[in-house]
Amino acid sequence: MKKILIFTVTAGNGHNSCAKAVKELAEKDGAEVVVKDIFREYSNKFYTWIFDGGYNVSVGKLRRIYNASYNRLYNKTLKPDCVAQLPALSVAAGMLKEIYTYRPDVIFCTHFFAALVITDLRRVYDIPAKVVLTALDYLVSPYMELCTGVDRITIPHEDFTEGFRRKGFTEGQIAVTGLPVNDKFNHAPTAAEARKKLGIGREFVITVIFGGGHWNGALTMVKEVIRTGREIHLIVINGHNKKSYNKIEDMEIPENVKLTNVGFTDEVEVYLQTSDIVLSKAGGPSLTEIINLCKPVLITEKLPSQEILNMEYLKAKGMAESFGNKRQLLRLIEILRKDGGKHSGMAENMRAFRRNGIKNVAELLLSLPQANYSEEYISSIDYKTVKKRVKAAYKKAGN
Repeated sequence: MKKILIFTVTAGNGHNSCAKAVKELAEKDGAEVVVKDIFREYSNKFYTWIFDGGYNVSVGKLRRIYNASYNRLYNKTLKPDCVAQLPALSVAAGMLKEIYTYRPDVIFCTHFFAALVITDLRRVYDIPAKVVLTALDYLVSPYMELCTGVDRITIPHEDFTEGFRRKGFTEGQIAVTGLPVNDKFNHAPTAAEARKKLGIGREFVITVIFGGGHWNGALTMVKEVIRTGREIHLIVINGHNKKSYNKIEDMEIPENVKLTNVGFTDEVEVYLQTSDIVLSKAGGPSLTEIINLCKPVLITEKLPSQEILNMEYLKAKGMAESFGNKRQLLRLIEILRKDGGKHSGMAENMRAFRRNGIKNVAELLLSLPQANYSEEYISSIDYKTVKKRVKAAYKKAGN
């Protein structure tokens, strides 16, 4: 039985969703899979908060500061001893102990920080497992040059191959798989079946989906869509954001608008399949779910930098449009209502672009060889010295 250890990070929700999706599909194929959130499991409360609540605050209330920092790093080549090593050091010993205790054949990293730590550890320690990192955005993220110690990296499209080469990955490391999201988005009911299941007729359906994190922008979208004066069915998928759900519940809804305020659901794919248009943020996994269902998407421009780059990529591929204010939003909705060619063109571009990323990634993981661990070597490890040895190794690599 193939043993897979998945290292993930709670930053937004996409990384954890990817981990869960890969686990489910790999287990169906007979693998044994364990998922670990590296900062929750092996670090302190400070770094755990930074990569969960702190991240959401940064991309929400402190977005300008976050974007300035991200943009400064985006085209910069970072040295192995950069500031990113501080949180990495906090989890290094815990991750190494997890690896030697569980002894996986394959390690799958849904976030660059896990791969960064593996790269650091491999400078000092023998890790027999094959290590795979997945890229969950339509861009080449900062810090990727610190993660080249993995065996493979899966990327969403061949357009990014050269960018990852410039970061230091070899052609043999790069696997063009598509971005992995839950397999149910590849096997969703048809639009007609979804509408029948939810009791939705032939009306024009607009779905607003929040995505992960603490994002309140969807409230503005809902208010503006309601004011169009058009007969529509508006679906709002709030996720775990109960505050926004309650605010929408308290809104006055005109007679020409049908509102389905969903809250959290395990059937996102069913609701999305009923949609004529989706209004969304631009996280890589969320956009991929929409792409796999071929639903034209309108994206807000009030985003963190990595989502802006995702948005720009999809626009360049003819799969999305963006809006910076309510006037632009309403104009785009009208265009897609009236221009069937524009609407179908966006859907066709998605159909040509989409890949079964989750299947491709799972097959890659399951194809990798079993690992052989040495009892003698493992018993010789002193976990109290891991931090010191790793730090010395990456500082030497940085000089």
